[in-house]
Amino acid sequence: GSLDSPRDAIVNTSLFDNISERITIISPAYRVSYSNSANAGRHNKQPSELIGLHLAEVVGFQRFQSGFKDHIDRALAGEIVTYTYADDYNGQTVVNRCRLSPYYDGGTVTAGVMMVVSEIADRRRSSAA
Repeated sequence: GSLDSPRDAIVNTSLFDNISERITIISPAYRVSYSNSANAGRHNKQPSELIGLHLAEVVGFQRFQSGFKDHIDRALAGEIVTYTYADDYNGQTVVNRCRLSPYYDGGTVTAGVMMVVSEIADRRRSSAA
């Protein structure tokens, strides 16, 4: 099997639940169509509770408008986009690196965007004035 066409890039979502990175598939309408367990757990929910939610309901309207929407639109148009942002989680700053890529569900038309989030060490340090 060659990977000459997007038709061959079908991803089996059942494999994603065994991955520690957070994986979400977002529909062209910006709704969550899949979330793996790692991602749902970060939001203190079961994966099924995220399905159908608008991404703004998950990441917050401000973050959606100021970052995610443009990046998702670019990925829907065929780009692979990397987006990094900081988040507060239980009083600690967590830096998230998102990789947004077109998601094909067995066809040549983009079925949505696959977002893979990796948490990376916060390298920012406050400097003494």
